[in-house]
Amino acid sequence: MQINTQKSQETLNEITKKKTEKIHRFGENQITKSLLHDNVRPLVQRKSSFGWDVLNHPSHSPDLASSDYHLFTKLKEHLGGKHFCDDDEMKIDV
Repeated sequence: MQINTQKSQETLNEITKKKTEKIHRFGENQITKSLLHDNVRPLVQRKSSFGWDVLNHPSHSPDLASSDYHLFTKLKEHLGGKHFCDDDEMKIDV
């Protein structure tokens, strides 16, 4: 799902409103104001204007080749709904 700038800004406004309500209710020290996002310039500027810490992260995983992305869908289909007791059990299934 892709979110356009207007929808994203509306969501940020709503989040900020709720955060402000919680700050008034619980106190400044009890509420974190960091947000992890992609690096779309208008949104970075908007988030900074709210006084939030902006945690940058790349829009892709530099340790993965783009040719590997098709594997995630297959892996998700294979593992969907399964539960494992530990990592070793999951590794055996994969």
